Amino acid sequence: MMKKIFTMAALAFLMTACSNDIDEPQAQQQPANSDGMITITAKLAPKSEAGTRAVAPGTDSNGKDIIKVKWAVDEHLAILYEVNSTKYEADARISYVDANTGIATIEFSVQAGTADDTPCTIVYPLAAAKDDYSGVKDAATLLAAQDGTLNANLDVRVGAGTIITTTPNLIVTTQPEAQFAIVKFSLTDGTDALAATQFVIKDGSDNVITTVTPASDTSELYVAMAPATTSAFKFEASDANYTYTYTKASATLAAGTYYQSSITLSNMKYNPLWWMAQYNMAEGGSSFVTSHSTESQYCFEFTDACAEAVANYHLPTCAELTSILPCNRAPSTSYNIFELTETLANPKEFSEIACTVGGSSVSTNTSVIGKNADADYYAVRFIGTQYASVWHYKWVTSPCNGLLIESYLIPGGCADVATAKTILAGLASSTIFTGSANASGANQTPETTTVTVDAFTQRFLPACGYCSSGSGSADLGISTAGYYSSATEGYYSSSNWVYYFQKNGDDYYFGGLSSNKSYGLSVRLFRDN
Repeated sequence: MMKKIFTMAALAFLMTACSNDIDEPQAQQQPANSDGMITITAKLAPKSEAGTRAVAPGTDSNGKDIIKVKWAVDEHLAILYEVNSTKYEADARISYVDANTGIATIEFSVQAGTADDTPCTIVYPLAAAKDDYSGVKDAATLLAAQDGTLNANLDVRVGAGTIITTTPNLIVTTQPEAQFAIVKFSLTDGTDALAATQFVIKDGSDNVITTVTPASDTSELYVAMAPATTSAFKFEASDANYTYTYTKASATLAAGTYYQSSITLSNMKYNPLWWMAQYNMAEGGSSFVTSHSTESQYCFEFTDACAEAVANYHLPTCAELTSILPCNRAPSTSYNIFELTETLANPKEFSEIACTVGGSSVSTNTSVIGKNADADYYAVRFIGTQYASVWHYKWVTSPCNGLLIESYLIPGGCADVATAKTILAGLASSTIFTGSANASGANQTPETTTVTVDAFTQRFLPACGYCSSGSGSADLGISTAGYYSSATEGYYSSSNWVYYFQKNGDDYYFGGLSSNKSYGLSVRLFRDN
């Protein structure tokens, strides 16, 4: 493989591959070797440095960070060609590099039956060529298994030439040109450098482009990326405890170009909805169900719910559930119903009771909430806190009847009610929220197909009803109501605090109640950390 010496620049990533014209070496008549092969010696122009921003750090004459790339002795290229419709690969070794000009001399052998003027493809490094010798490997394969370090594997190049066998020579018609952009990412959580254990890059449709797994935690990674024009990208970085996200609505990447990008990722832990598991707890209490396709799911009486044994999750407290469903009154002996008539243009301003997010207490805070003509509730919650976020609550009938909840963090936060009302009014025409849940759970991940905001999360709560006599299958309220248990005792010692939602004609309402512990209820666990 070719070694390169990179240099970096504090601008954007750029690696322009220039094609320097060079004199071809004087070829001499050369017979076939004893093994029937023909040995060819040829030269390659230097890897371009002017404008190149791509393999060992350095600076240019203007003091800008750049990446320099140079051929190195003992690097190997693939020369792909055909003889009588059979594809072959010649292993071309770099035997010499002129220290002054950067011109590389390569040596390789081709089949004795190779005709004069045989076209060939030049692929660097050797490993980038397809196993069937038909060309260069696809971008997904080449971009796989990156480790974030600046190395020769990031500099894939493809060129073309003509093989001459009567007077063995290679006429390089297109000098090997870089196929990818190289990006140096500097990661931060807004306050400190973010040392990632994994860095995932996705396209705007949530398809994984490449996954970078560094050998050790790092906040700076070099990543090769395929060229793109005004494309959306989603980034997910993980450390030992959390997932962080960032979305770029539009970016252009040019092959042979080096970019530097400092990105601030949102910590998913600040979105309260992220803490809730994606699925209900399954019968037995040691795992989750794997589908939202039916409302008929197992219900747990209080003692069985508290005995759950799902690793890294726990039965939420009343305060944790309150972080998901807005509540403006503390638990009491009666139903605490939250039902609105206010609109997005004229929302209700209310004071939410204290709650818990990720183990941290959140004191009483102000929120605004309204709904549209379809009875979709929209809210801007946790105003003036680090959890300031936009929420959408919708009764849906697919994949089954239930409550869809979507939320995302407000970039830069939301300091006051006036700003919150402006955000809320704009949601009337917004397409940020998907408004649909996937039975497969594919739409339940932090970043979804159509969402282009930070720390977006979606959860779906099936309307499973409840079981009137202990744990088991529900026998009441199925498909019209959902009752989700908490670990917090209710007004009486024989009760516990429960969050519920219920269909009410064309509308629905949600809230809390103190329920008898003997009833079997749905259980949706929360993350431990």
